[in-house]
Amino acid sequence: MDTTQICKAEFGSAAHDVDNSWDDELQKLEQTLPKEEGWISGMSLYLYQGFWCSGASVRDLKPVISFQKHFKAIDSDVIIVTIPKCGTTWLKALAFSTLYRDRFASDQNPLLTFTPHQLVRFLQYDVYLQNPCPRLEKNCVYKPRAFATHVPYASLPTSIKDSHWVPFTEHEEKQGVVEEIAKICSFEKLKELEVNKKGSHIMGIPHKEFFRKGKVGDWSYLTPSMVERLEKLIHEKMEKSEISKTTSGSSLDDELQKLRHFQAFESDVIIATFPKCGTTWLNALAFSTLYRNQFAMDEHPLLTVNPDQLVRQIEFDVYLNNPCPDLENINVYKPGASLENANKILFLKYEDLKDDISSQLKHLAMFLGVPFTKDEEKQGVVEEIAKICSFERLEELEVNKKGSRIAGVPHKSFFRKGKVGDWSNYFTPSMVERMEDLIQQKFDNSGLTFKLSSYTPKA
Repeated sequence: MDTTQICKAEFGSAAHDVDNSWDDELQKLEQTLPKEEGWISGMSLYLYQGFWCSGASVRDLKPVISFQKHFKAIDSDVIIVTIPKCGTTWLKALAFSTLYRDRFASDQNPLLTFTPHQLVRFLQYDVYLQNPCPRLEKNCVYKPRAFATHVPYASLPTSIKDSHWVPFTEHEEKQGVVEEIAKICSFEKLKELEVNKKGSHIMGIPHKEFFRKGKVGDWSYLTPSMVERLEKLIHEKMEKSEISKTTSGSSLDDELQKLRHFQAFESDVIIATFPKCGTTWLNALAFSTLYRNQFAMDEHPLLTVNPDQLVRQIEFDVYLNNPCPDLENINVYKPGASLENANKILFLKYEDLKDDISSQLKHLAMFLGVPFTKDEEKQGVVEEIAKICSFERLEELEVNKKGSRIAGVPHKSFFRKGKVGDWSNYFTPSMVERMEDLIQQKFDNSGLTFKLSSYTPKA
């Protein structure tokens, strides 16, 4: 671990200088945002985009707005989104140690010398505090990048909510979603659909031409010498990881010229194939997997629309008659959000972590795309991470006892009791009952359930 890299990315000062370019926008917000007295001395609450945000003045929203405007997520990013005082510090330690566990020995874990907040930076409090366009690579020593934020989901930058990372969840696998997609996208099923028997492609090719035998190795129309020559060519080309050019001349140049205006996004999914190698089938599989949360299987678009109409070919469809097409209107589907796209969002509950940290670590590792191997489990890697990230261990480290955060909050204040349900000891019985009723109402039908740990005395 190169600790100098972390040190170089130290937090800025807590100054609140505002560039002239921000004055108009901030003054407008100052005049229009609803305001209430905050629970911290000298702080107010501002109703911004449907949520109450704390700050000494509305100018404290500047880093949040910078983050919203300028942050561009990439698909491999890990974003820890939490409300304040719900175990964020602990979750940062767990996520950091799980995600980067192969980068250092357990006894050299950076958590021993750095606070979790220095290892997983807050986007609005650290990264964008002094600079509206920071160099993000300077704030993340390891890859993939990991950041944190208290900004509500609805106010997150579009690039975070629209990323296309769609691994199947354990719940989806148990429900047979993989098998359902495999069934509806089977070659036999697609070939028998009326939509693929009739009509034609934009270039006049009948849809049925895209569903032929679908048989592996069906080269029976080649002579033995031709087969031998072809296999030799394939071996030579693939052995050197080269791809031979199968098209030449002005027609290829014309097709490439059509693409000169195409600008890809980080989240784009591009299916690049040779002709007649199973492209239509792959289009069906990719479409069904990517957008699986947006329709029921019995209402699947593949039942009424050809795969090549759902996943359009850039050169033959999109740019065929228009050098600058409206790409937004060509792609009807976008990945969903929140519970509709739960494969992108993992809900971790503090109570569950306290109850069984090892099982929750395995869920976290699976979600992050770095599941623990059987060998790691046998070697006790899960238990090692659970031990070094235990609330008690983190609380006793000198780095978490001394010093303070950028806003002057002592590091030790992030490690309090860590006791489940202790909130009810500070509420009256009627307040506890009201809180539990609110939780029940707000989360009803959300798919989220909570173990309420309070005890409400009966009258």
